[in-house]
Amino acid sequence: MATSEVWTATSVQPDGSGQNPARKQDNGAGCLKCGDHCPGLDLHEWRNCCTQCKCRREDHDVYSRDVTTLFQKLQISQDTPVARGYAWVPPGISSVEKDFDEAFCGSELTDSERRDFKLFRQKRDYQSYGMGTVKENIERDMKCYKCEGTIPEGSIAVTTSHTGSDVCCHPGCFCCSTCQVLLVDLLYFYHDSSIYCGRHYGESLHPRCYGCDELIFAGEYTRDMSKQQWHATHFNCFNCNNSLTGHRYVNRDTNHYCLKCYEKLFAFPCEHCGQKIGTDVKDLSFNNKHWHEQCFNCSKCKKSLVDQQFTQKSDKIYCAQCHKETFLGKCDGCNQHFDPGDKKMEYQGKNWHEKCFTCKECKKPVGTKSFIAKDDKVICQPCYEDKYAKKCEKCRKVISMGGITYKDTPWHKECFVCTHCKKPMSGERFTSKDNNPYCINCYGDLFAKKCAKCTKPITGLGGTKFISFENSNWHSDCFNCTGCKTSLVGKGFTNEGGRILCPDCTNQEAQVKGH
Repeated sequence: MATSEVWTATSVQPDGSGQNPARKQDNGAGCLKCGDHCPGLDLHEWRNCCTQCKCRREDHDVYSRDVTTLFQKLQISQDTPVARGYAWVPPGISSVEKDFDEAFCGSELTDSERRDFKLFRQKRDYQSYGMGTVKENIERDMKCYKCEGTIPEGSIAVTTSHTGSDVCCHPGCFCCSTCQVLLVDLLYFYHDSSIYCGRHYGESLHPRCYGCDELIFAGEYTRDMSKQQWHATHFNCFNCNNSLTGHRYVNRDTNHYCLKCYEKLFAFPCEHCGQKIGTDVKDLSFNNKHWHEQCFNCSKCKKSLVDQQFTQKSDKIYCAQCHKETFLGKCDGCNQHFDPGDKKMEYQGKNWHEKCFTCKECKKPVGTKSFIAKDDKVICQPCYEDKYAKKCEKCRKVISMGGITYKDTPWHKECFVCTHCKKPMSGERFTSKDNNPYCINCYGDLFAKKCAKCTKPITGLGGTKFISFENSNWHSDCFNCTGCKTSLVGKGFTNEGGRILCPDCTNQEAQVKGH
């Protein structure tokens, strides 16, 4: 259970340092954004920011030490729902000290501003503020004016004196119309049929200065390009604090800078001349590098590259033509330079445009298809097979791999078969007849002479010798004497009724017949 914690409202005067002592109480608080890079909050004389890290006050770990409740500040009774123990009332509230008491203002008010501030406080304190009333055990179902849902009979509801007891809401719906934050201690401010927290009630009547985060009571104020409102005396350069009213300025990270400070703090040096690029000239950038418009030229031909195609190479920029001539090389087909983005075909250390890498025969681009090199020329696979590849003597199709050669004629292995029995003869002994190949068996059966002794074919293959006499033929191994079985190769013999005899056996048979 918690009550709203704010600074004690005391009447203070500047202490000679130019800063209100009430604003110093948060000094030293750590920055939640910068961490150890900020030595601690040092609140600006009037800006709502730290002079050390430039972050806003609410970005620091600020808290209230010498505290009073918001009720004490407004001199309101402490008989609140919180005091009666309703734990659902949320703790914490956005700081609104500067809207309640002049002591918390960053700069002294003029007489006119002080008069308007007094009228604002009177309206707020006597017409607009109020405290929600808790109704326990409501007697009937009621409609929540916020979410339009039903509040069941017997539940807790909150009503206000400004809206009347017949208008109520859920306890969780009793929040500011602007920020939607639950109203601490049920304290609210009423304006134009809406309920606000203290901060947004003030903003419903007066603009809030973005610089000091205080309400503007002066008749004149400044509105910047982002439609933020400023005290006329606070619309200054964030760095040198000189007034920007009536002057050109640059907005950076929600802060405004005069041209001189912006160029000093943020302007980029030109990659070409090294001078800072001022706000009165164009800053041309590429890959985190910056150039004056007049310095953005090709490193080779010096022509302006503004609104032109260019390429960066080794920290230098080139026009398209110079980049082509210097880095991209020429096509070995047409002898023209490659353009950036061109597909380059490379083979044996040479380069071609895709359209120039063509077949020697059909002249069509080869692209990424298979090709064969012949005499330093490129031939696509269909053309090579049609004009240069070996074709099988039998089927006339291209022999892409393997194959055999017979009488200087190529054959597929599976096509080189015996003319008679069709048996594949690759790796086998064979012979031919009338230019047709035959296996040994078929050739012997069909064409070879038969041995007069064993009746087997005499093929004459493998150096086989045979004997021929009077239309009879013998294997050399079979040409033996019928009588003594002696080989008659190279010897004399006689043929006696189909029987061949050596001279000795012939004489013996003659002697037998003589007796």
